[in-house]
Parts: sequence; C-alpha cells; structure tokens
Amino acid sequence: MPIRVVHNKQLGIIEVNAFGALLRSEMEQANVEILRIHDEEGVEKILGDATKVEKIPSTTDSYVIWSVFPKCFRHAIVVRKSDPASRDARFVEDVGVNRGQNLKFFETREEALRWLFEK
Repeated sequence: MPIRVVHNKQLGIIEVNAFGALLRSEMEQANVEILRIHDEEGVEKILGDATKVEKIPSTTDSYVIWSVFPKCFRHAIVVRKSDPASRDARFVEDVGVNRGQNLKFFETREEALRWLFEK
C-alpha cells in the first residue's frame, strides 16, 4: 500500500506518508487507520508527506473522501511546490477546505509542524 499511517507518540501526531499513484480505496484504508488512532488515543493533528506522490485520485474521489472525513482534525501536508503534481495537491487542498476541513499545504516539514502546533 502506498500510504503508511503511524502514531508519532513523541510529537503527539498522526503521520501519513504517501507515494506513487494513490487510489481512492487506499486513501479510504488510510482513513480507517487514522480514525482508529484518533478513537484510541485522541490525536487530532495529522502531518502528511506527499512529496513522493505521483498521482492523486480523481476530482470526484477527492470530493467524496473529504466529504466523509471528520472535521475535528488539523491537517498539515507537505508537497513539493516545484513538482508539476503540486497543482493537483493544491486542488485537493481547495476541495478539503471547501468541505470544511482544517487543512493547509506546506513545502517543508518544519513549516507544517510549526502550523500544526500554533495556538
């Protein structure tokens, strides 16, 4: 599976690392694991690394995924802005925000972590 979800207990966040061409079914499986960690540990901060993603799900799939995802999370996602695929990532950000998600994209892990822990 090109998505790995882990609970980083030291930082108190859920880390999601994705690579390759993502399918809706893989994102849905990752969401199940995210929700499990949330339910068991109460973690609501998610740091995603999408710097190695080559292709995202379709517009319709992105819309559905963000429509059903709980709105209690704060998502910081790292992408490479220089990568042509980052345009797709910006679209995903727009869809997520329009679906009520607290979601922002960053170019570095440090920027993303700083935003996650802002008051």
